[in-house]
Amino acid sequence: MTGTVDRRVLTAVYVGLALTVVATLAVVVGNDTLLRHLHEVEDGWIAPERVAGNQSVVATYLYVLGGLGVLSWLLVAWMVRTGKRGTRAVAVTLLVLGGGLAVLNLLMEEYGRRILPTLLGVTGVLPSLAGLAVVVLLWRPRRVVAAA
Repeated sequence: MTGTVDRRVLTAVYVGLALTVVATLAVVVGNDTLLRHLHEVEDGWIAPERVAGNQSVVATYLYVLGGLGVLSWLLVAWMVRTGKRGTRAVAVTLLVLGGGLAVLNLLMEEYGRRILPTLLGVTGVLPSLAGLAVVVLLWRPRRVVAAA
């Protein structure tokens, strides 16, 4: 990908970045909801005082994923802006990794119940939709405008 910057791709990248920040902030805002949900899942299986520790582990895991997601979007934005050659491959790789983790987080179960509350799980998948848009836009043939 060389030449001028495709504004549609860059817009999709920034939408993905914004959705990743929103998904990460949802963990902060929904921390109490996460704790209540984990109590529903784990009470009866483990000691209730250990649930708070598990909530901390799950929240930290989601924060780390959010941070890695932000760094990934910034990398792709830089690659798109500078016209780096491997942009398509990096975008596809990050989509597969990020999308796979998002779906895993959405569907992962413990004791026969989903670990994450549905809203947090769905919110975590949204950046992958923007990633899919980025990949599709990167692989679309570019229109060449003839010089007059």
